[in-house]
Amino acid sequence: MALVSVICCTHNREAWVRSHFEGMRAHLGENIELVYALDNCTDGTRAALEPLVAGYPNVRVLDHRGERGLFNCRNFGMAQACAPFIHFLDDDDSVEPGFYAQACQALGAEPAASADLYLARLRITGDAGPGEEREVMPQHLRDQAVCKGTEWQLGGDLFGPILEGQLYFNGANALYSAALLRRYGYRSELKKSADWLFILEAALRQPLRVILNTQMVANYHVHAASMSIGPDKAFWNARVFELLLAMADEGPQWRRQIQERCALANFHAAYAQRRLDRGLSRSLYWRSFLLKPRLQPLLAIAKTWIG
Repeated sequence: MALVSVICCTHNREAWVRSHFEGMRAHLGENIELVYALDNCTDGTRAALEPLVAGYPNVRVLDHRGERGLFNCRNFGMAQACAPFIHFLDDDDSVEPGFYAQACQALGAEPAASADLYLARLRITGDAGPGEEREVMPQHLRDQAVCKGTEWQLGGDLFGPILEGQLYFNGANALYSAALLRRYGYRSELKKSADWLFILEAALRQPLRVILNTQMVANYHVHAASMSIGPDKAFWNARVFELLLAMADEGPQWRRQIQERCALANFHAAYAQRRLDRGLSRSLYWRSFLLKPRLQPLLAIAKTWIG
């Protein structure tokens, strides 16, 4: 049985998927399964993949025909996965040699087998070429962790470090416990930021056990167009904090911090929407003021922006 299900969700990106499979081919002898979830594809992605994956019994190509969207597709792929750990490796991301061999060696035994998240180092790459490494677990968190060889084991209430981006990970460098994913899943009503809400919700509701393996490296590709937070992303970030605020009674020690972040997220979303939807912008500004009255001076300035 595979220890890791690698799920690649894609929509009409035939060239990227070809490159993704070529990068994964060297890893297919490891104890993994590879699932391509085609999100309502209408191009030649399936036709391109089928001859490439022929002869690999641990590779499946599946069609997601439900409502389109990354997180709906991830929920679909997750439901098809067989392994106890899931890695969402997007079609433009990659891993370094030995990534899955090291992961499977660790995940086959304790303590890694009972981890909620098994993390690798993360290298950010861009359209212009190689980028830089992003710190995943800073020194002050390592000081609280148990180090065994190349693994740093951290556990307990990790909501704060995840909220503040101190414990940093994304789909490229995180292997998630399938049980944790299925317990919380991705909120289909969120078109963006659902991955952030998923892990924040999990951290708010239960202690987490996280292990960082410093020998494993994943490459996360950032496109120039995604470098800034646009109006749409800002709106969905605000929705994340509204949903977290509704859950705050389950983590009451974090309620004040969540409320402050929710106020700021609504303020930023209002500013981003000021030229697109003035009615929505006003309501978001007002919501931010209700959550944090100290934002009143900024609210007065905001009125000059939206008229």
